[in-house]
Amino acid sequence: MSRRSRFLKNGLLLTAVALSARAVALFFGAFVTKTVGAEGIGLFTLIMTLYNFAVTFATSGISLTVTKLVAAAIGEGRRDRVGGILRAAVGYALFFSIGATAVLFFFARPLGIRVLGDSRAVRSIRLLSVSLVPGALCAIFSGYFVGVRRVARNAATQVIAQGAKILLTLAIVTKSAALGAESACFALSLCSVLTDLVAFLVLLLQFLYERRGAREGGKSREMSAVAGMAFPLAVSAYIRSALLTLEHVLIPKRLETRGDSRSEALASYGVLHGMALPMILFPMAPLTSFSGLLVPEFAECFAAGEEGRMKRIAEEAYHLTLTYAVGVAAFLLLFSEELGYVLYRSYEAGAYI
Repeated sequence: MSRRSRFLKNGLLLTAVALSARAVALFFGAFVTKTVGAEGIGLFTLIMTLYNFAVTFATSGISLTVTKLVAAAIGEGRRDRVGGILRAAVGYALFFSIGATAVLFFFARPLGIRVLGDSRAVRSIRLLSVSLVPGALCAIFSGYFVGVRRVARNAATQVIAQGAKILLTLAIVTKSAALGAESACFALSLCSVLTDLVAFLVLLLQFLYERRGAREGGKSREMSAVAGMAFPLAVSAYIRSALLTLEHVLIPKRLETRGDSRSEALASYGVLHGMALPMILFPMAPLTSFSGLLVPEFAECFAAGEEGRMKRIAEEAYHLTLTYAVGVAAFLLLFSEELGYVLYRSYEAGAYI
């Protein structure tokens, strides 16, 4: 199979899985929104914004780093380096993820009350901290599979995790929604943690099967390469994530200053970020899938000195992305009200879309 055919096959596979998973998540998310209410979704979205910043710190650019270094090692014919790269990546990820877990767990109360401005978030923040270490290791496994072009393993994990999330939500959240926003958020957080653990176990088993009998390289020799690439990526991610978290925290607070109650502010926030944005981000699945596969392609081309091929791939990707984005934007603009009402029975969500 040619490199182009392999790239298209892997990209289409990831796109099909991502679109299917996002479609299920979109419609199931609409069901959850109706079950827990706009206020509950608003509070949970606010909690997840803080959690996502912790995830950014816990992973600290490790997935992209593993993808690039593994692909480059293979492109150079140095497969013996892969084991050392992975061991160094695990050490790097554990350092940051354990630190993030400690901060989120022990400082859950001040983070919930002073940062998010809602004491109901404390229990959920503390619970979510449990999944940071497995999540960081998942980032390594996922990056490795992209680097060695075994994306079907990531796709299978997404499908299994999505199925587990739906079953867990039906079993747990629907029984907790009537107890109020705090209980609903805690139930949603529990489902998120359990789903992450399922994904971790699935990826771990696939990774161990993939690496059975592989020769291991030296960790110390690769740590400088891993840290030297991952940390600059991490710093830029910290800044982006911190600004996004600040933006999300300020929205409900600014709504309260105009006279809205806390419940009304969270409900409005929930409509925007819990209903409208998932619909806006849904068409991003193909772009995310193919852009992730560009990293190992470019790394291998660079290692082989094929700069002309890199340029052709980049130009083609740019033109296709622009064409796709214009078409999707036009569709959302024309049918925003209909989408908001069909999914959420909310014209307000349609206006935001």
